[in-house]
Amino acid sequence: MQKFAYVMTAHHGYEARVEFGPGKAGPFSQAVADAERFAVGRGYFTLHTEPKDDPSLSAATRFTPGPTLAAGRAVGLTHLGEKAANAQRLLDHIRQMKTPEAELFGTVYAVWNGLLLDDKSADDAAIIAGVHGWHESKKKYTPQAIRERIEWMKANGYTPTGRGRRTEPTKAEKPKRGRKKA
Repeated sequence: MQKFAYVMTAHHGYEARVEFGPGKAGPFSQAVADAERFAVGRGYFTLHTEPKDDPSLSAATRFTPGPTLAAGRAVGLTHLGEKAANAQRLLDHIRQMKTPEAELFGTVYAVWNGLLLDDKSADDAAIIAGVHGWHESKKKYTPQAIRERIEWMKANGYTPTGRGRRTEPTKAEKPKRGRKKA
């Protein structure tokens, strides 16, 4: 859900009052997490989290259709309007990914888009460095795996254009300002 919401806003220009910060698993928004809980409460779907034995891997979250999924879909389509086809295509792509692939997709997109927003070189080396600098857990991705995701993104129409806002640290992650101790 986080990767879907991020790419819909940054790539497809879906207008949402949502800010994304650099979470361990890629772009993260508390508002999206709250929306997930809301959807679960409405019975649109249920969530099943499967923790991993390796702490460097994020837990896999499985979404299972709930009894009121059709109503939730209708609400979603109304909100998406003309971007509904883009949303369906993106969902179809994300559904084919395993959790680490979706994490890499979201992170590569955020790093690449951030480089463009900052008017910096967005070559493969800069994107790889940005992914590895995102969070310690991202070092599990080899440069080759990152290059392959970049090529997949280009081939499937997900080349960032520097649209939207840069992914900024969340309030809890922003460096604190204050006096330096002498």
